[in-house]
Amino acid sequence: MEKKSPLPTKMTEEEYISQPKHHLEFLESKIDNDLGYYFWKKYIASAFWAQLSTPLNLAITMLTAITTAQSTSSGFLSREAYRDISITTLLITVINTFFNPLTQLNKNIEVMRSWNSLGTAYEEIYYDIGKYENPLEFIERYKVLQKEINELRETEGPESINF
Repeated sequence: MEKKSPLPTKMTEEEYISQPKHHLEFLESKIDNDLGYYFWKKYIASAFWAQLSTPLNLAITMLTAITTAQSTSSGFLSREAYRDISITTLLITVINTFFNPLTQLNKNIEVMRSWNSLGTAYEEIYYDIGKYENPLEFIERYKVLQKEINELRETEGPESINF
């Protein structure tokens, strides 16, 4: 027995009008999968940058405070420890400046909020009463939402890629 794919091939206008429920289910599935994928992608990236940003900035603050204490009272650290802490602070600061995790975190959270907003719009359409009474109306609403999804994907650009 051959299993029929839930995803339709390109539909003719007659098929579109005669099978609107099938097309509606396809759009719901596609939009739901896209929203889930892109939201979680930004969620994971945000979590990564948050876990990197906080320890780096805390380490820089603590090490800078120690080197400041040494510069004001010369007997606080040994010469070698002061040198090692200064080099470590320099390296962590360079890493922090190069990767800029706090900025990356904020960018990812902003885009994640946009995906969340589109997800809320999807749920408003999905849970609207009367979906199967007039499926063509819902198909049009989903098409508008799909256009917004595509516009957001286009605006993300290469600077928002999280390798």
